Amino acid sequence: MTKEIDHEYTDEVVCPYCGYEKEGDCGDGPTEGNQQCGECEKYFSCEPNYSVSYSTRKVDCLNGSEHNWCHNSSWNDWDDKEYWYCRSCEKREYRPKAPVEQKDVTK
Repeated sequence: MTKEIDHEYTDEVVCPYCGYEKEGDCGDGPTEGNQQCGECEKYFSCEPNYSVSYSTRKVDCLNGSEHNWCHNSSWNDWDDKEYWYCRSCEKREYRPKAPVEQKDVTK
């Protein structure tokens, strides 16, 4: 009877013939490729598997709280408007620029 080798969805590259574990990836780049086992020297195909994870955060301003507005001076496309965005919900607005107070230098 042949021993079943765990070789699918493993943390390391595992030879499906002998079970030898190779640290690293399937070769150059994120594409599949043929590998030669460093133990039994048989060839096998290797393809990477990827998983997705999620992170969440509270967005209080969409639930009745005030927006957390931030002025971004590097995004001012117009002379008469300023770019603002909420750090929480990422809402964006262009607002009229506040008038610049002129100082009287003649006094």
